[in-house]
Amino acid sequence: MKKKPAIIVGVCCLVLLGCALQAGAQESAKPGDRIAKLLLEDVKPPEALLPPGVKVAPGFEPGAGRTIGQVELVQGEGLLGHHNAAVVYEAKKNLPLFSRDVLITGERARIRAQFSDKSAISVSPYSKLVIDQSIYDPNKDERASTFSLLFGKIRLIASKLRMGYDSDLMVKTPTAVAGVRGSDFALAVIPKTEPVSSCPNWLASLFGDLNPLREAHAQIGSLMTIVVTGPGTTVSFSGMIGGPVLVGPLSTSFAMTGLAASVSLPVSIGLAGGVLNGVGPGLSLMSMPPEFD
Repeated sequence: MKKKPAIIVGVCCLVLLGCALQAGAQESAKPGDRIAKLLLEDVKPPEALLPPGVKVAPGFEPGAGRTIGQVELVQGEGLLGHHNAAVVYEAKKNLPLFSRDVLITGERARIRAQFSDKSAISVSPYSKLVIDQSIYDPNKDERASTFSLLFGKIRLIASKLRMGYDSDLMVKTPTAVAGVRGSDFALAVIPKTEPVSSCPNWLASLFGDLNPLREAHAQIGSLMTIVVTGPGTTVSFSGMIGGPVLVGPLSTSFAMTGLAASVSLPVSIGLAGGVLNGVGPGLSLMSMPPEFD
């Protein structure tokens, strides 16, 4: 009979330990985790990524101008097209890339590419990316790279130049512009199916000064862009209105159609790593090693 108090005390200790661990887990969660987790969801585009009338042609014909990089890996059904061309080609390893090329991925497909400056990009399933330009001068240690993510998700690792990071690296989307200072980040363009007026208070409050005019632009079927940064990376993130928001390391921000960018929110280091590796697994093997992978 004397053992019962000891058993009760032991059970109470286990319960208290479990509560403490749960509280610690809750404390480790960051305000931006709920936003960053959206990049881990599979999202289909509302319409076909390949325009009507554009055919998949056999073989491959080079684009115009100088080669700016090449395809390093293709998983599943990936397509590559040149600017204003009426055909696209099946994306294959070692195919050259040219300015204004388009990369399109289907279900469970992924394309990895590397550019002349050793920067690398991974295009996730159901995505469409335009390589507007990728200019690199090794003699002057300068580069100017611009991409347009029309839908889907990408991870980009910008290589370190000899004189440091070049700030002239930009990704444009239908709802935002991201200027990158650093090495590793993920970006997503996904549908936002609710108007801002029906969003939870915690979400609507992230925009700060909302007014009916801004809310009217974020209707059903609009898009939202989300950025998640890795360690050592800062992104200047702007929505369709308003000024830029500095998104520091291990943070997130988002911008919906017709709205300014949200405030920058911290993201748990484990979740940030999971997002980057989920969007672009193994990408660091093609470029400078970041904190994750």
